[in-house]
Amino acid sequence: MPGRHGTGSHWVITRRSSSARLGHPYLFGNIPLCLDRGGSVTVTRVGFGENLGDLNVDAFTLRSFHRPFDNDGVNLGEPIGLEGRALSVKHDVSQACQPEDSSRMEFAELVLQVSRRTQKTAFGRGIVVTYLSDGVERRLGISLGIGLCAPADAPIESVCD
Repeated sequence: MPGRHGTGSHWVITRRSSSARLGHPYLFGNIPLCLDRGGSVTVTRVGFGENLGDLNVDAFTLRSFHRPFDNDGVNLGEPIGLEGRALSVKHDVSQACQPEDSSRMEFAELVLQVSRRTQKTAFGRGIVVTYLSDGVERRLGISLGIGLCAPADAPIESVCD
């Protein structure tokens, strides 16, 4: 699958003003995946390369993305689960990456449902997508971190404020 997904490390953090409620689901979408050639793959697992605290990927789905960003896409940190957003669960990717100079945007949108399972702020660094391609298990790393802030976590106030 290696497809375009950007380089460098980016963080998406819920701030203290919108502190993540313990155990409640939050959706993080607009994460593009596409294939480097024709065909299809099945994503079997999504998790974090490094977990700081207790942040879980509880569920994920992939959906075709043929529209401009912010037009029915899933935003980063929506306080709702897949079921509440009425997103069906799909784990297949068949969209091929478009050439760099193409104006056409066509890819699979990866949507993660995450939750914080501890009283403290929790972070997941580096999304790891495990998938099957022609019967072979492979992994794709995406340089994106997610953080869900606890209401009163003094050691990391600068991050969560």
